[in-house]
Amino acid sequence: MYGVFNVMSKNNKIIFCALLALFLINQETAKCAFERFGGGARAKSLSGAFTAYADDYNAIIYNPAGLVQCKSAAVSFFYELPFGIKELATTTAALSFPFRYGGGGIMVQQMGNNVYKESRYILSYGKDISDNFFIGASIKFLHLGIKNYGSAGVPGVDAGCIYKISDDLKLGLFASNLNKPRIGRQREEIPGSYAVGISKRILPEVTFNLDLQKQGGYPASIRFGAEMSLLKQLRLRAGFSDNPTTFAGGFGIELKRASIHYSISNHSRLGITNQFSLSLHIK
Repeated sequence: MYGVFNVMSKNNKIIFCALLALFLINQETAKCAFERFGGGARAKSLSGAFTAYADDYNAIIYNPAGLVQCKSAAVSFFYELPFGIKELATTTAALSFPFRYGGGGIMVQQMGNNVYKESRYILSYGKDISDNFFIGASIKFLHLGIKNYGSAGVPGVDAGCIYKISDDLKLGLFASNLNKPRIGRQREEIPGSYAVGISKRILPEVTFNLDLQKQGGYPASIRFGAEMSLLKQLRLRAGFSDNPTTFAGGFGIELKRASIHYSISNHSRLGITNQFSLSLHIK
């Protein structure tokens, strides 16, 4: 195999490395390529336990119902380097905004380069049905392109809801790919995923989040995240998930017109992932 790799062209080597990495990830986590994207550093440092929390632009991915909880409009950017593999580098730009009829969100994500690239374009909307019940949905377009091999795209639909039992306790439900999208000539189905979550503020400065996530016929995954506020501007976070076993942590700095977030996670087999996020708040 090593000899074959040596005679590959540079472009084919890039494609090979990207596909091999995705294969290894899929073997460990039983997720399709497009599900590698995920949210920003805040949600990632909570190990994705964000279904019921969902109170910023990350709601676009984890539960669009939470967009009604955004207090101000924000333009956000984040960069992720999964497992230190530059061929899987992911960049994202997002806009989240409250308005008279609920909360809206737009997101563009790209992973890879001009040789192998996955893209996701999302338009989300959340609506408060009552003071304690929110619903939301997203329409997205998934696109995969491989140089000299062609490209393919397919639309997808996500939906979710959040119920506030009290100011300190919330329940959330979320489902992705409800339309069972299929992509490419082989019409490969992109699996749907489902999540139920609970968010509990146990102290004014500490919030615990717990998610149970399920995809297709694969085992469910438990995700846990905790966020603690120190002073007014600093937040510390930690998270854990099984199947695969992953530990995460990070911090956020909240300024008047901007917030900066960092996340680091350690996959049991594939190693460390770093992510940086920046949000500019528009009053």
